[in-house]
Amino acid sequence: MKIDFNAISFHVLVKFSHNHNFREIEDDFIIKNINNVRKRLKYPNREHILNLYDAITTDRYTIKREIIPHVEIEKREKPIKREIEIVPSLFHGRGKVGDFSWMIENENYNDAFFIFNDNEGEYVAFRDGKGGLEPGANNAEIRPYQGKIPPRALGIPTGRYGKIPVGYTDEELKDQRSGVQKIIDESISRIRNILKRYPHYKRVIYSATSKTNTALGAGIFAQLGLGMEVRKYIVQQIYQQLSEIN
Repeated sequence: MKIDFNAISFHVLVKFSHNHNFREIEDDFIIKNINNVRKRLKYPNREHILNLYDAITTDRYTIKREIIPHVEIEKREKPIKREIEIVPSLFHGRGKVGDFSWMIENENYNDAFFIFNDNEGEYVAFRDGKGGLEPGANNAEIRPYQGKIPPRALGIPTGRYGKIPVGYTDEELKDQRSGVQKIIDESISRIRNILKRYPHYKRVIYSATSKTNTALGAGIFAQLGLGMEVRKYIVQQIYQQLSEIN
């Protein structure tokens, strides 16, 4: 039986990760559905594993080759590249274009993936399966939608929100020891993997500064030190990494 991974989505991958000792996946919110998966597939066979291997993306899952030495991994045709429209968006008020919480529920945006400005703590919590699904301020209101199947949004961290909230500075972006560039790149890589996984997404929407300035809108970190070079770098990487998917 050939598994339709688009239909079963990540549920099957969670099941396989537990049965075959693959690295634990990052989406902990899926774990609650493992029991449903076990009812569907109790004994994955050779074809299941081949389909799994074909569905895996390198950043999201790691497959241990020694676990399936008896399986010949078939050569796959090189995937066709597809273009993604990058759409800068401006907030003009509630219930209209620019209001992510309204847009994401509008059927005209079913083919759109949304990027919201997140803080590092919530981003890491969601990445590590420890929460990060509560609505935030401004465009981070759509934070819970990153927990949907398929995901409708994902946050890019733009600062730290602790007792003293601070935005990422331009100096931190340049300093590799700060980890700022690394975590920004990681978040965009995760978005790229989602776009690979779900080919129905044709657009990526993010919040821009103004009609004449496509740098990332600063949100709540506008007055908290978020550097303009950080904002420009994030948008540069959005265009470079997400405008073409294969």
